[in-house]
Amino acid sequence: GMARPVMAQTGTASIHGHVQNPAGQPLTSGDIKLTTDRTSQPNDRKFPYDFTIDANGDYKGSGIAPGNYVVVVFQGAKSIDFNDNVTLAAGDDKQVDFDMTRKEYIDKMTPEERKQLEEYKKKNAEAMSANAQIKNLNAELIQARTDTKAGNYDEAIKLMTTATAAKPDEPILWLALGDAQLGAADAAAKAARAAGTSPTDPAITQKYNDAAASYKKGVDLNAASKKPNPETAAVAYNQLGQAYGKQGDAKDASDAYEAAAKALPANAGMYYYNEAATLYNAGK
Repeated sequence: GMARPVMAQTGTASIHGHVQNPAGQPLTSGDIKLTTDRTSQPNDRKFPYDFTIDANGDYKGSGIAPGNYVVVVFQGAKSIDFNDNVTLAAGDDKQVDFDMTRKEYIDKMTPEERKQLEEYKKKNAEAMSANAQIKNLNAELIQARTDTKAGNYDEAIKLMTTATAAKPDEPILWLALGDAQLGAADAAAKAARAAGTSPTDPAITQKYNDAAASYKKGVDLNAASKKPNPETAAVAYNQLGQAYGKQGDAKDASDAYEAAAKALPANAGMYYYNEAATLYNAGK
């Protein structure tokens, strides 16, 4: 007789579930295969049903004839987990999850696999804690810049002193610290002028020196990094020029502005203008 197309009749079953790898994360690729064959060697078994695991570690499949199945998780040709007793009755939509973090699973791993798993978990924990730290530092950086703009220099200095201690190799944090210190130095110099005392008071000079030291640190770290950022270099040198210029150190200020112009030729005009303004002020 003629072959009739098989319709998914109401007498079939469905299956769905979630697959977790031994590190406790979704298994993002692979297949779930079903068979009722328990007699053949594992490699010779035919699997009449094959459902793909998606990027979230989920799978679903329908149109399965009722029966008692072995449900196997495959990655490529390798079977990595199974449940050998899943009974599906007509009309079922059964949830069958695989959690490879379970003790029985881990206990069956080879010492080599277990070592790899531990290394992976450690690296993953480090990456997650690094991400959390960066998120935290970014928030502090934004807060410090806001404080500096608002004239709350001491708050900003405190925040960035902590931040640079937490991540001493990040040039941007040193620049933000320098900006807060430069703001504090300017405010102190302005207060001194208003009070009729000398803006070259050693305490004020020290504040400018602190700012210059932070900018220099930013310059050096940026230059030493794998991918030096010309913007960072230019901004740091320009700010360094300001710190020197305001102390009346025209020579160092001029060198810093020249370095800023070299780092970012597109902005050279602005840096040369800053240099000219510094030399003009120094000559007054």
